[in-house]
Amino acid sequence: MLLIVFKYLSDLLFVNFSMHIVKIFHKLVLWLININVEKEGDIPENNKGILFVSNHISYVDIPVLGSILPLRFVAKAEVKDWPILGKLAQIGNTIFIERLKSNISIEKDTIEKNIFKGDKILLFPEGTTSDGLRVLNFKSSLLSSVEKKTILFSLL
Repeated sequence: MLLIVFKYLSDLLFVNFSMHIVKIFHKLVLWLININVEKEGDIPENNKGILFVSNHISYVDIPVLGSILPLRFVAKAEVKDWPILGKLAQIGNTIFIERLKSNISIEKDTIEKNIFKGDKILLFPEGTTSDGLRVLNFKSSLLSSVEKKTILFSLL
C-alpha cells in the first residue's frame, strides 16, 4: 500500500522515478512468491524508447519482466475491469487497448508516442497466455506501430 501512495505522489512530482516504483513493486511480488530472476546479457537502460515483444506463458511473466526494467505493458481493455489486478495494472502505467479494427490507428499512435517519449513498452503479440511450447498466431497490427521507424525493437 505504501508503494501505491509513493507511486501516486511521484506521478505528480517525478514522472521518471514513478516508473521505477512499479519496478520495485514487481520485485516485491517476486520476493513474496519466492521467485529469483537471473538476467543474462545487457538491456539498454537509457532514455530511448524501446518496444519489447515477448511470448506470454503465464501471469508471472509480468512481474518477472517488470522487475528487470521499468516497463509499460500493453493489455486488453478488459483487464482494467478485473478486481485487484485491473487496478494494479492501471497504477502500473499499463496501456489498455480495445483490439477493435476501428481503434487500431489510435492504439498504434498511443504506443508510438510513448516509445518516442522514451518509454519501454512490452507487447505480448499473441494477445493471451499459452503453454509456451508453441507460438500462437500474432495479433500483429500493433507491431506496425514501429514499422519504418528508427527505434529499437527487441524480442524477449
